[in-house]
Amino acid sequence: MANPRFSTQRLPTDPIGIPAWLSLLLSTTGATIGGLTFLLITLLVKQSGTKTWLAQAVIDPINFASFIAFGIAIAQLTAHRVRLYWEEHAFQIELLGIDEETLILPDDALDYRKKLKSLSVSEQSLILVRLLSSALQSARSHWSSVSAAEAVKIRAEILQSQSDAQLATVRYLAWAIPSIGFIGTVIGIGQAMGSLNIDPSKQTESINQSVGHLHTAFGTTFVALLLSLILMYIVHRVQADDDTFLAKATDWCMRWFVFRMYVPRGED
Repeated sequence: MANPRFSTQRLPTDPIGIPAWLSLLLSTTGATIGGLTFLLITLLVKQSGTKTWLAQAVIDPINFASFIAFGIAIAQLTAHRVRLYWEEHAFQIELLGIDEETLILPDDALDYRKKLKSLSVSEQSLILVRLLSSALQSARSHWSSVSAAEAVKIRAEILQSQSDAQLATVRYLAWAIPSIGFIGTVIGIGQAMGSLNIDPSKQTESINQSVGHLHTAFGTTFVALLLSLILMYIVHRVQADDDTFLAKATDWCMRWFVFRMYVPRGED
């Protein structure tokens, strides 16, 4: 039987985030909601008979793709935000069970590792639990507060990189939405130029057609930029919340474990 003190069993290290199948489901749901939102707006505008430039700009068919991309991004951000709410659950778990005056001895670290391994799989995947696990892993091999602190910092950087990677698709969509608008601009300007007619008898009709095509040229860009501004604000808020939580979890590990490690003078 393997000695539990030297067991090679480790906590889960799969990347932070949601499963691939759930991500695909969320993307499909977001795309559906985005598309239906565009169709609903189009229906309402046509039923109201509004002929303003803004109304006609919003319901341009090219904006259908922008709304779909926006819906996918919002769905991904919502899932990321829900994950962050779940991470807060870790602070309610009694991971160490010590008061502010207690110092931690080397033998205590083994008990804490066993306690972490007794948690459910979903709880073991929490960021706070992973950071504490890294500190305990380091302490097992070398009882040093400096080494434990460094292990926490390195693991925090890795977790932050994994969290950022989960938002790669959202960042691409935030860039893609304005690009869709610019494509509409190119199409609209091309159609406007193509509809010009040098025949004096048809100039009035030609100008009216060109102006209509320019609705596409500028309307799609306006809608795309507006959606992109909203999306980028939400992205930055989610990233700020991620950074705040990771700093909070790192600080917790430092205050409640690293700074409470009892190391005889001259041995750290």
